[in-house]
Amino acid sequence: MNVQLIIATLMVIGILVLFTSVTTPPPAPPQIIYVVTPEREQPSGCASLFVIGLIVAVVLLLVEG
Repeated sequence: MNVQLIIATLMVIGILVLFTSVTTPPPAPPQIIYVVTPEREQPSGCASLFVIGLIVAVVLLLVEG
């Protein structure tokens, strides 16, 4: 497969996940999220998914390149 196509797909998926999580917050209580991650306002789930997508894209670049 084309590396650019894979990276573009991962970035689009990450942006969509980030956007949907920002517009629709999770049903978990915000107090727990604030206590667990006081330095971040975003829920940790979408951020970790986005970071995982970026790491996979970098790994694919290194493997294919």
